[in-house]
Amino acid sequence: MREKSSLSSHIRHKDVLYSPFNKAMGSTLKLNSWPHDRLPEYIWLGLLLENYGRKDGFNKAGNIFFKINKLLPEIDIPAFSNIMSQSPNKRKLIFKIIAEEVDPSVLSPLTIVYTSKFYPNFTKYFYNVNYSYYNRLSEILNIIEKYFSYSSNEATDLQYLILLFVSKKNKFEVSGKNVYDALRNYSQLEHTDSRMSGYRSLIRSMAFVHIDGNNLSFCKKFWRSIGMVTNCEPLVYKYKDSDNNAMNKIRVYKEILKSTFYLNKENVLSDPKFNVMMGLSVYALKILLEINDNSYGILSRMGLRTLIEINMIIKYILLRENEKPDIWDEYRAYGINQYKLVLLKIREESANNIDILDIQLIDLLVNEDKWEELIDVDLNFFDKDNIRNKFNSADKPQYNNYDYLSSYSHGLWGAIRESSMLHCNNPAHIFHSIPDIEFNQKLPNAINDSMKYFEEIYISLKNCFKLSEEIIEKLNVCE
Repeated sequence: MREKSSLSSHIRHKDVLYSPFNKAMGSTLKLNSWPHDRLPEYIWLGLLLENYGRKDGFNKAGNIFFKINKLLPEIDIPAFSNIMSQSPNKRKLIFKIIAEEVDPSVLSPLTIVYTSKFYPNFTKYFYNVNYSYYNRLSEILNIIEKYFSYSSNEATDLQYLILLFVSKKNKFEVSGKNVYDALRNYSQLEHTDSRMSGYRSLIRSMAFVHIDGNNLSFCKKFWRSIGMVTNCEPLVYKYKDSDNNAMNKIRVYKEILKSTFYLNKENVLSDPKFNVMMGLSVYALKILLEINDNSYGILSRMGLRTLIEINMIIKYILLRENEKPDIWDEYRAYGINQYKLVLLKIREESANNIDILDIQLIDLLVNEDKWEELIDVDLNFFDKDNIRNKFNSADKPQYNNYDYLSSYSHGLWGAIRESSMLHCNNPAHIFHSIPDIEFNQKLPNAINDSMKYFEEIYISLKNCFKLSEEIIEKLNVCE
């Protein structure tokens, strides 16, 4: 497995965190995908190795290379597009060389893509009438899957063959004993040999530097041709169901909040802290109930994000209340002045509002405690600090979870890919992603995490106000 850099090793410049590799390579880095941009060029060599095995396959490929180099020295790389772009006479000569060395039916699977309509000479040499379409297609899919990964043993075998061909052209110098040993011994050893791990790394490194000149348009046409004759194979991820007693706990929490309201009647009348804590707790409990109704869905992630933020806000205000005794009133005022901003925009812009926005109700709420002309609109976030800094003050470890769930709220691609696009397990489709139109993909159950954050909200409430011990005991029974 390739090493992966840590967050701390990334280099920040302005608002971008650069990976160590990208930062080191800079503008010299040119990306080239082995499966997308190179593999189609060398599937013909993969067919040789599959049909004859490594030892005989290497020998036969070597013989073919020797004859091509001797008769057609201008061909500098064994890419299939390079062969197909030669003049008709040169193509015939290459096909003849290959057909003399291997059974023509070995390359017959490629006639699915390179048909007689556009490549008559190729099909004349290699089409086998006894080789069914299904068998040819299966063989190509097998090759694609086996040689797809750039770092696999099989793909490294292909890269070795390409280097073998290129080395005869004096296109690169062999420097160092390790490199020389790798090129000399690679074809003689099995992959189980302890030396092969180092040899494979050297082969791939040299291939990365020296294999170029591939025809991207040619590769794109190959993938389109093979992709259009095969079906998608959607892969649905299955997750272990959560073992929980959520609904019973939610009922008990409802009883606790109800009894808390009655046990703290004086606070209801006069204490903004109690008012805010109860409001946030009831809001969180209603979200928890909705999450429980669809804990595998996308909206459960947005609900969980809100629970995390409510939990953080409560902890944050509790941290600040000693130095800012009015912070509970400020929190309520901030929420109302945001509603006033909505109301002002509606009045001025005569916008087409969403149906759920009840203008009369918004007007009533804005003017409930104070005439709106006495209310200023604060364009900063509550208490003049952003959400990240509030997390840093009150509950720093949870910001990562909040940040991840924000992708769902904002419709970012990571969340869309996880929830609404499926991995296609068909190698001919380059393992792309496909829309989950049938809604088969369920997400990991969010109820346990949601319950955990609500329990933290409940503990904050319990630490601040008188709660019924009798009902709390019911909660202990649910555990």
